[in-house]
Amino acid sequence: NETYNTPAWIDGAAGRFSNAFKGKTQTQALYAQDAWRFLPRWKFVYGVRYEDWQANDGLQAVGAAALPYPNAEAHHFSPKASLSFDVTDTLTLRASVGRAYRFPTVSELFQGQINGSSIFNNNPNLQPEDDLSKELTAE
Repeated sequence: NETYNTPAWIDGAAGRFSNAFKGKTQTQALYAQDAWRFLPRWKFVYGVRYEDWQANDGLQAVGAAALPYPNAEAHHFSPKASLSFDVTDTLTLRASVGRAYRFPTVSELFQGQINGSSIFNNNPNLQPEDDLSKELTAE
């Protein structure tokens, strides 16, 4: 996110550099799942997701001065499981539980703006959100 001073923002060329917020994020993931029907009407589905997240090359720049943000990384396993019972041919009951992580995006970490003496910045130190979800379903 780079900002330039210009007298005509609609159709004018970019003027002198004003400020910038930069950075990158990357997530690599691997997921495995299996299902086991252990009785005619019962099924157990289980799985796990591994995620490797990195945020790097973040910086805030004003004029010729640049302030780098520290790199960040997180690694998480997210297990998931569900148990279902076929009550009839048209009705299935299922209980599910799973852990999930949501990692910060580039804009949440690095996008901002400097306007005069005010800095509008998202948080470069955000941590992943951690959620334990449970669900009961009739299908």
